[in-house]
Amino acid sequence: MPITSEHVRALIESGNLLQASQPKICLPLINRLYLKISKGIQVPDIKVVNGIICDGHHRYIASRLADVPLGHAAGVSSHPDITSWEAVSIDEDEWDTPETIQKYMEEDAEYNSLTYKELVELLNNS
Repeated sequence: MPITSEHVRALIESGNLLQASQPKICLPLINRLYLKISKGIQVPDIKVVNGIICDGHHRYIASRLADVPLGHAAGVSSHPDITSWEAVSIDEDEWDTPETIQKYMEEDAEYNSLTYKELVELLNNS
């Protein structure tokens, strides 16, 4: 099931989220991460400072939608700006190039001690 903007908005409206520090998120990226996380692929911890996400907004939203908790690591930021999740724009356009997507897939395979082919097979199997 693809994640839609409505799914993301419903999660935001449910409350109880860490605070955001960026004004925009990419729906295709959330969908890729949701698929990986829901298939058991491990992704790096999100980085948090005082309850504010400073790295990992897309991983965080995807993990919450998949109902799979992610680890939190201490982030580094002098004073991250807090953005209300309600004000965060959900961009339905793709931000990543095919080359960037390939690079992330290769990194995810290595992070999970899989070959690229094994990762692709896992993601393509229902």
